[in-house]
Amino acid sequence: MIHGDTISAPPLPEPLCEDSTDDMFFACAAAAGCSVIVSGDKHLHHATGYRGIEVLSPRAFVERYLKGGGRS
Repeated sequence: MIHGDTISAPPLPEPLCEDSTDDMFFACAAAAGCSVIVSGDKHLHHATGYRGIEVLSPRAFVERYLKGGGRS
């Protein structure tokens, strides 16, 4: 079974990422109450920590959450 939610996210109050098209990922994560974005995009990684949202590479996500890292 697959589950998904649609989130309406207002734009960020000011630009965050070097590539402004990446700001939407932080806006969506903040609106949804997410604490992690999984991406290999370097611009997103440079903005990690915004509003407590951590950007993890796919490998780091697997290591932390899927291989018994257990932190949630």
